[in-house]
Amino acid sequence: AVHSGAISESEASTMQRAMAAGMLVPSQGVNAKPQGVPPAKGQVVESSVQTETVVVIGNALKVPSGATVSLPDAASMSNVEVRQWYLKQETMIPELIDPTASLEIQAKQAVELRNVFRTSARVAMQDQDAAKLLEKANPNMTWEQVVQKYSALYKGDELYRQIILASQRSRDSVNQSLGLRPPAQNDPPK
Repeated sequence: AVHSGAISESEASTMQRAMAAGMLVPSQGVNAKPQGVPPAKGQVVESSVQTETVVVIGNALKVPSGATVSLPDAASMSNVEVRQWYLKQETMIPELIDPTASLEIQAKQAVELRNVFRTSARVAMQDQDAAKLLEKANPNMTWEQVVQKYSALYKGDELYRQIILASQRSRDSVNQSLGLRPPAQNDPPK
């Protein structure tokens, strides 16, 4: 849902810019304006997965654990810088989800956070032509797509643990092409 907020136009969020650029595609269970429709001036975009919420206000992300994560400005980073930022955010996902929630809700939060980080990274790329190509070739996966991908191998709580682990994994080919090595993964909740 999009709720009126008390922010100025200069405080428009990274996610709002992503929506205006047509780069945000909400997954099932995530409420947001349709792709390519920018929110009205002065509004805050709130996306939620069931009862757990990720809220973007200005260049900050309020996450289910209660923490706040800074998001980069639009078109502010080189490809290497944005990938380094993205890799760091991936490793933080287990710390940002609500540890008191069920594993299924934690997995949904992990998927939503990864999607927000991917979209924010693409918005932060100075090379917006490359960002648009990435979005077209590798769009964010919906919750249903993620579950379908992993449910052939895993069931129950193990499925959700694997989804949380996968939310922290990025493609080695992209990292290698930029001369980067991702940080070590955190263990999923037990």
